[in-house]
Amino acid sequence: DSTGALPAVPAEKLYTYNANAVHFFVLIVDDKLVDVNALKIKISDFNTKFFDLDNLQVNSILLDGTKEMITVNNFENAEKALGYYLSINDSKYIFTKLESSGGYDDFIISSENYPVFYKNRDVKQYRQFFEKSYSITK
Repeated sequence: DSTGALPAVPAEKLYTYNANAVHFFVLIVDDKLVDVNALKIKISDFNTKFFDLDNLQVNSILLDGTKEMITVNNFENAEKALGYYLSINDSKYIFTKLESSGGYDDFIISSENYPVFYKNRDVKQYRQFFEKSYSITK
């Protein structure tokens, strides 16, 4: 390959599933279409109402030009993070506006896989690993 591009590495080789690792919930939105600060406040409200004892933190970081990555952490393991993922996905308060504003991506990720994801920034690739490893269909 004369372009110098590296061949794509399959998600299973990049990421490892560890149910006992600390996990984060990740929500990726287009910051040109979504008011990220207002969304973070909504998520904090949701956390206070339904997950108050978990002492969750909400942060955001720019993923690329217009994609903002909001993280909710820390969940002590995959089971707790998955429970949160399923619960927040049922929340019309959080997702009604997002569905009409150009879409979003959300998933859970272990603290071990997070730096790999952040380096690669390949949402589609991680999403495949996530759906397979955590038995999620969306």
